[in-house]
Amino acid sequence: MSAQKNVTVRRIRNKMMLCYTLLLLAVIFFVCTYGFLTLRSTAYSEISEQIDAFDIGFCSAVNYFTETAESDCTAVMRDETLMSYNPVSSEYADYEAAQIKNDVRDRLLEISAGKSYNDFLLVFSDSTSVGKISTGASELINEKGFDGIAELLGESADGWLFGLSEKYQKIYYIRIINDNELFILSLYSEILSSALSFDNADSDNIYLLADSSDRIILSNSEDITSGEAIPKTYSDLFDYSDGDSVISDSYIGASLLTDCGWRVITLTETPALAKISPLTGSAIIGLTVIIIMLSLLTGFLACAKFTSADSLGKTDEFTDPITGTLNEYGLDESISELMETSIIGSTYAFILISIKDSENVTQHLSQRYRNSIVKGMTSICKDYFSDKESFIGRVNEDMTAVFANYSEFDIFKAHEKLKAGCEGLCRAFDGFVAEGSDLRLNISIGVCIYPDHAESFDELMQKSELALDKANMTDNSSFVIYDPADFESKEGSK
Repeated sequence: MSAQKNVTVRRIRNKMMLCYTLLLLAVIFFVCTYGFLTLRSTAYSEISEQIDAFDIGFCSAVNYFTETAESDCTAVMRDETLMSYNPVSSEYADYEAAQIKNDVRDRLLEISAGKSYNDFLLVFSDSTSVGKISTGASELINEKGFDGIAELLGESADGWLFGLSEKYQKIYYIRIINDNELFILSLYSEILSSALSFDNADSDNIYLLADSSDRIILSNSEDITSGEAIPKTYSDLFDYSDGDSVISDSYIGASLLTDCGWRVITLTETPALAKISPLTGSAIIGLTVIIIMLSLLTGFLACAKFTSADSLGKTDEFTDPITGTLNEYGLDESISELMETSIIGSTYAFILISIKDSENVTQHLSQRYRNSIVKGMTSICKDYFSDKESFIGRVNEDMTAVFANYSEFDIFKAHEKLKAGCEGLCRAFDGFVAEGSDLRLNISIGVCIYPDHAESFDELMQKSELALDKANMTDNSSFVIYDPADFESKEGSK
């Protein structure tokens, strides 16, 4: 009886242990599943709110841009000089017509001064026009005429239009003033891209700006081209074009309509963790491991994150984000440190490089081309000075600076070698153009020698800029080495 009783007790005990174990596993699974679903729902909600906020900001930026342009049109319509001019319904004497038209054109140019408009003009029912007009706008007027352009607006009195040319590069704003007169302004889509800071936009998100026909105007994705339809992968996510948010297995996104009828879309890929189902075996194992290891990993991951962030911050402080080389502060720090440790008798060249007539060139190029020019100059300098001890960086937005070692035992030989190096650098820029542009660019080089001409970074900059100004006076690529005898009187007058 005793043995039988012991066996029964053990069976009961084993059953209870199994029961408690299963119950504990069920509780753990329920808690983990509930926690996982709650975390995933919270993650969805937070990401969706962020994307909504990004899209609202995106939409507001576009509205501000279009409203600013429309306000210039309003200024035109409120100007008595401009509104009183109408060559169709008014008869002007021959001696008056040319002068009045010139006054109207000058007034239009005055209103558009400082803006990035490609066209800013009035068009009349006889297809004549006055104001700032490009070849593209002239071809549009010749092709469609006054009535054809007005028909593009449908029943509206004004509107923003895209895709009036095959290249899909321009955005047009057209407003009908009266039966005989309408107003046109246009600008390149790169100007809008710069205004929206697409180059600095969050690279993890996809930003799309499309017209009322769902043709892409701008996008930060290299795979999407202006003028093509919104990719079906993105357009199918939304039931409505305005005020619609979506959460799918692939993307979390938002879509809004701007005041001018364009569509702005912001998307981000759904995080991988949010795609996992809590009912799969791998998810159960993963959740269990996460709970066990969470306390150990939290401290490590947090420390690693802040350590890497601090390190990155120190690096970025002296790095130019466009070229990846030193910025002006980084050059100052590096060159000043080298000056303190350089050997007596050393010869270094501080070389300042800029494109000829830089202000005029950069004024007519988009931000993308201006960045391309700086990158191109930096790349050529890196290749040219690859065999020398040198520092290369970007200064004054559109200049490249090089501090290169030309030290020789014979100082005269060092100077000859430096001069030959500058001549070779000029040749290295032969055929230099901005990436994606046919505009050929000549460069100017101003050189200051350390320690012969200057003994600090500020003096090097000052004197090399004087030499650069002199080099800018020639037409072709050229260099000038600072000579105290040539610049002494100029510096004294300052």
